[in-house]
Amino acid sequence: MKKWKVLFFTTLFVLFTSNLFWLYVVIDQGVSYTYLSQSYQDANHTIDHLSKLIVKGSAQYSKSDILHLLRQAESNMLISESDNTITTEFATFTFNNNQLVAIEQSQF
Repeated sequence: MKKWKVLFFTTLFVLFTSNLFWLYVVIDQGVSYTYLSQSYQDANHTIDHLSKLIVKGSAQYSKSDILHLLRQAESNMLISESDNTITTEFATFTFNNNQLVAIEQSQF
């Protein structure tokens, strides 16, 4: 008679402990995801501000100048050029009348 009581309470303890462990795992994943999401939003915000700063600072450069600077900075980078854009692995540079008007982060 006493054997089943010991097994019952042992099983109850193991189930309770495993449920606490999984509750901890779920809460930890939620907190980690929240911090990761916030960090990603902060990085995108910073990139947006830097791209606006670069556009303002490069008003004197033409499309060919920017293309030359990109190729000089990273010779192995894949760079494609079309009529009004230069697309790299990390950003798309948009031009209007041979002047840089916008930089957008490439989406993967």
